[in-house]
Amino acid sequence: MPNEIRLSHFRAARGLSWFAIAFIGLFWVLLFSDGVSQHYFQSFHPIDEYRKALDLSVEGLRRSVTIDNHFIVVYTCAALFFLLGFSRPGNGPVIGVAVGCYLAAGLLDLGEGMLYVVMGDAFRAGMPPGEGLIFFFAWAAMLKWHFAYIGLFLLTFVIPQETFAARLLIWSGRLIVLPVGVLVYTVDPEFKPVMLLVRFGTVVASYLLMIAVAGQQIRSLGRTATK
Repeated sequence: MPNEIRLSHFRAARGLSWFAIAFIGLFWVLLFSDGVSQHYFQSFHPIDEYRKALDLSVEGLRRSVTIDNHFIVVYTCAALFFLLGFSRPGNGPVIGVAVGCYLAAGLLDLGEGMLYVVMGDAFRAGMPPGEGLIFFFAWAAMLKWHFAYIGLFLLTFVIPQETFAARLLIWSGRLIVLPVGVLVYTVDPEFKPVMLLVRFGTVVASYLLMIAVAGQQIRSLGRTATK
């Protein structure tokens, strides 16, 4: 792949990763202003509790989905451009599968958000969600996150271990993000809030490391282009 194209990919990945972090910040603003988190609706709860929470959260969920759908597009494209920047002869299949995992996670995430909006409209129309839909949300959220974990895990095998930031992204992706992500759904319920917070920290750290690695690649490719 020509260096000019790789440069454009890394620049796009870096810019989109900053946007992803900005949208994460907006999520926290909404959380403190509305008190509504999509995470509650991504887990199975007794149907009466779920409906009561939905009754209090319809408008907040709509605002959350507005931010979330933008975030989904941004994080999916950031991962796509980051992976394509490392495209070299021989690693195409790994990059292809990783891109497919991120696209699958993004599509599931978009579908989940759209269902939240439809579910809220139906609830207002007197048609509350049934247990089947609640089960589906819990399963789809778990599947979405696991596709993202696989995508990041594969990504760690195409990044050259040239810098400290690159090595940190590689080994955190292999030894922290994946086990923490799995434990979110398998630990005892009383520990789940802690694991969600740890996962949140690892996600933000991953974007910051992607920004650092993309920046290093941009500088390296820029020096090569001027020689």
